[in-house]
Amino acid sequence: MVHRDDPHGPLRSIVIVGGGIAGWMAAAQLARQLESVAITVVESPDDQAGVLNEATTPAIRAGLRGLGITEQEVIAACQGSVRLGTEFVDWRSPGRRFFHPFGHYGMASRGVAFHHYWRKLRAAGRELPLAELCLASAMARYDRFMPPSDRPEQDLLAFDWGLHLEAGLFARVLMRRATAQGVVQVDAAVSQVRVERGLVRAVDTSCGRTIAGDLFLDCTGPRALLLGRALETAFEDWSNLLPCDRVVTIPCARTGPLHPYTRSTARPAGWQWRIPLRHRIGNGLVYASRHLSDDAAAAALTGWLEGEPLAEPQLLRVRAGRRSRAWVGNCVALGAAAGFLEPLEWTGLALVQSGIERLVSLLPDRMSAPALADEYNRLTALEQERVRDFLLLHYAANARHGEAFWDERRDTALPPLLAHKLRLFRARGHLVRHDGEVFGDSSWLSLYAGLGVEAAAHDPLADHFSVEDIEAAVTRMKASIADAMALAEPHETVLARMTRD
Repeated sequence: MVHRDDPHGPLRSIVIVGGGIAGWMAAAQLARQLESVAITVVESPDDQAGVLNEATTPAIRAGLRGLGITEQEVIAACQGSVRLGTEFVDWRSPGRRFFHPFGHYGMASRGVAFHHYWRKLRAAGRELPLAELCLASAMARYDRFMPPSDRPEQDLLAFDWGLHLEAGLFARVLMRRATAQGVVQVDAAVSQVRVERGLVRAVDTSCGRTIAGDLFLDCTGPRALLLGRALETAFEDWSNLLPCDRVVTIPCARTGPLHPYTRSTARPAGWQWRIPLRHRIGNGLVYASRHLSDDAAAAALTGWLEGEPLAEPQLLRVRAGRRSRAWVGNCVALGAAAGFLEPLEWTGLALVQSGIERLVSLLPDRMSAPALADEYNRLTALEQERVRDFLLLHYAANARHGEAFWDERRDTALPPLLAHKLRLFRARGHLVRHDGEVFGDSSWLSLYAGLGVEAAAHDPLADHFSVEDIEAAVTRMKASIADAMALAEPHETVLARMTRD
């Protein structure tokens, strides 16, 4: 039997400093799995300044299922819509666009990935847009959607989907779920963090309460109030690789179709996002202040809006990078408190979710054994670096010549693993997967193809089939996609049914 005061005993209390999506997602998940642990969320509006979470990757849906929340519930409560991927406009060069879908391209055969057959066709002079062999891309193009099959008849028809949602409303959905499970909310700012021998012992709050705990989660956004300020954990700066250090946001009225995808448009000093919600469009400009002033950025974004502005421009100062350790002592940082990567592929919530899952799998007792923290930090660093490298590829392969910002991005030396990936793909179309990868082969392929990264050769095993054989197979694949598309409905029709039921 473990004595109740045994320092090696199980956790009795968890204090989450900072609410928002990261804090309340952690609270809801931990309350569901740790029924005997008291969980308190100390939330101040200032903690979430600079948090950008209005689009998600498909991973969010598994997280919602783990909380007993349906996608339909979130879409109805958060003015949400479907996200099949991202359309990239002008990234390769002005006037060019491509789509990064949450789906597969073509079908492998005899152990050879489809893109090698595609490369063989192109080498023979048969041009075939890769997007024509992806169901998710086809639905996005025609603003249609249907739920994916759990057991698709062919790999060709497999796809996934994420969500667009209003972040504040989503945080409230999570808060209601957490408090219904016994999580205590303290609406106050933290005035002091009490640290003793490298451990957080308690936080003093503006409402006069001192809240002690066994384990603390830092969800205070880029300020990293516990991990950064109180525990003085170093920040590893990646701004030499990802130099965009400003974000200006302006919501506007929606004037066009409700597309089931995010749009990212390259601009002279950065890029602009467009996120379609049912009641408005979310717009943001991510840019490097060395190349564009804040006033000029706000004016430019205002001029690019498709509808009437619904609020004044909001400016955020950001810095790409991560804390050298996400878990120090008895404190674990989640979300932007652990690190910031621009929302180019909207991985913020996926990283929060994987951080929570990692914490649960390595859950400490009251002593917080260093070995657990070391493993957590190793896995977290791998994941952050893999996402960083995927974002870097967007910039490094651009062909926007004559623009200082984009010329610099092409000339920036790449991290060794990303450079290795590029060399292998250019040599023979080989797709490399390292530990900690967040994006799969299809995602990397969509960027290589969309940005014009060419392979010098295809897998020689693809020569088992003639060009004519491959063309016949492609014709059958297109017919399968057309048959599936006949079952898809207009995006707005699907959303109307979800929000009506």
